[in-house]
Amino acid sequence: MLLVGAALLPVAILPDLAFGAIGRLRPVSWPADWAAVARQVNDRPGEVISLPFQEYQRYGWNRGQVVIDPAPRYLAAPVLIDDTLRVGDLAVAGEDPRVARVRELLAAGTPLTAAGPRWVLVQRAPARPRRRAAWPASDSSTPARN
Repeated sequence: MLLVGAALLPVAILPDLAFGAIGRLRPVSWPADWAAVARQVNDRPGEVISLPFQEYQRYGWNRGQVVIDPAPRYLAAPVLIDDTLRVGDLAVAGEDPRVARVRELLAAGTPLTAAGPRWVLVQRAPARPRRRAAWPASDSSTPARN
């Protein structure tokens, strides 16, 4: 009986988790570029600075959901990200003192090589897809121009 109670405890504490957060948790496929970057970093290990220099990112490949920068979890190397905690207008400095130095270099337009990383990972969002052509209600045979 104790074993059954222990198994049901997570469901009782986090009921949304039992239902996949009611459809909000969905698997995504990682772009092939991530695997290519991981191979290169594995071949020549060293510290990585991840840009844009902010902890949370939004990617088209995960349906635009805001997530923590995946580079530190995906790459088998130390990855420096801005770990500043932002809540509204309040910013609490993170734990890594090197973050301030990288922010200074970025603000001054100085190459990040001055911070000493082996790699600088520049994450670029793919171009936004063009809006689909819209058809006017009066004439469904001619697409409107974007």
